[in-house]
Amino acid sequence: MKEYLDLLFKKEKKPITIDKIFSSVEKMLLRDKPDCVFSIDEKKKILEFLDIGLQAYEYYETPDKKYTLLSKSPYRVGTYYSNANDGGTVIIENSYYDRDGKYVVYEKKYMIDSKHKQEAIDGDKVLIELLEDDNARVVKVVHRNLYNIIGVITREKDLFFLNPLDRKKKGITICLEEKDLVDGAIALVSLENTSSTNFYRGTVEKYFNQKDDPQEDAYLLAVKCGMPVGFSKESLEQLKSIQMVVTEEDKVGRYDFTDWEIFSIDGASTKDKDDCISYKKLPNGHSLLGAHIEDSPAHIPTNSPIHKDAFIKGTSYYFGGGVEPMLPRKLSNGICSLFDGVERLTKSTLIEYDENGEVVHKELVKGVIHSKIGMTYEKVNEIFHSGIIAPEYEEFVPTLYDMKDFALLLRKKRAQEGSLIINKPEVYFI
Repeated sequence: MKEYLDLLFKKEKKPITIDKIFSSVEKMLLRDKPDCVFSIDEKKKILEFLDIGLQAYEYYETPDKKYTLLSKSPYRVGTYYSNANDGGTVIIENSYYDRDGKYVVYEKKYMIDSKHKQEAIDGDKVLIELLEDDNARVVKVVHRNLYNIIGVITREKDLFFLNPLDRKKKGITICLEEKDLVDGAIALVSLENTSSTNFYRGTVEKYFNQKDDPQEDAYLLAVKCGMPVGFSKESLEQLKSIQMVVTEEDKVGRYDFTDWEIFSIDGASTKDKDDCISYKKLPNGHSLLGAHIEDSPAHIPTNSPIHKDAFIKGTSYYFGGGVEPMLPRKLSNGICSLFDGVERLTKSTLIEYDENGEVVHKELVKGVIHSKIGMTYEKVNEIFHSGIIAPEYEEFVPTLYDMKDFALLLRKKRAQEGSLIINKPEVYFI
């Protein structure tokens, strides 16, 4: 039913009444299914999809109860980014297929004056009304992902407040629940929104060391630069229900790689392992390379609290002395890490190359692996450069040399095709 609604709204140039929606959809439905009866149930479905579209800001309802696509109205939904002038920019992502069938994504930006930003703060999803010359005003905050924040505790008479370190969050008021807090202390506070968009009650979760501490200083600096911290209460609650072992039900419909010679190679300090590799010489002289990437979506449903938190962060944030993970550590260092000796779910890419390094076949499959060993770059390089073989690596040495020869073949081919080979030192924080 929704496809009929979308088709109708795209065709109609002006907003239309609900009666016209019913009659037009009925005609389209009977055209495709002549034996269909347009009953009250079909009307209920139309109303349901219409309501869902309105809530998702896909459709727009005029003051006189007519309907159209939001994109045909003077309103849009986008993400608000604040600037130094107390105003901001709303960025809206659009997409379309060009004549060649290529999917094209582009951004449209609208300037928001400080007097038109309402209660929006950096990162909010907002509904805007278009003005002249690519300017707009914020109508309402549609969604905000704010649940933890770091700031300085300040006292005003008998009340304590938190002054956010992130200057882009200065527009919110945070009243702290506890009494007898330390005025001037830096703390991580969990938030609970109360009466309005920009008023919160907060609970201190952690104090930061007031003395010089390089690791904490680096963390606080990252927060000042806009690094999102922590996870929502809903995410932490969801975490309790996620199993930390692969079950037989999880493996249904997946390719079984558990008897393959698969292993990981990472830095010695790596805590979470998100990829493994495999390599086979085929009877026809070809090479079969496998890249096995940890399948997080198998454990984290789309639009679930953890997925939403991860989407907002976009990545894990690495800084001097620490990391703010994209996923809760229980996941990133647990079921979502490809440790050796245990079964894990993967998205696996299998690529077959001929003797010249040309790809002859490739496929992407969902798999189950059982990594045989977690290697380090340092020990693998010792094998190649010094002939020093750690006892646990001995059975894998023939495969490692085959992989090295194959890697050199691909590197030579890339260089011949114009690729730059740039060697540069890796920087470590000490």
